[in-house]
Amino acid sequence: MALSERYAKYREYDVVPKGLGVLNAVTRENRPLRLTAEELQQTP
Repeated sequence: MALSERYAKYREYDVVPKGLGVLNAVTRENRPLRLTAEELQQTP
């Protein structure tokens, strides 16, 4: 995967997401999810 220098720290990222929490909600609903900072912090 080619990433710009801005995202260089993610080039070695090798953890596969488990599809829990916010990721699960986004993939299940298949639409963008908008959360406030407070809501995001409360998400498991």
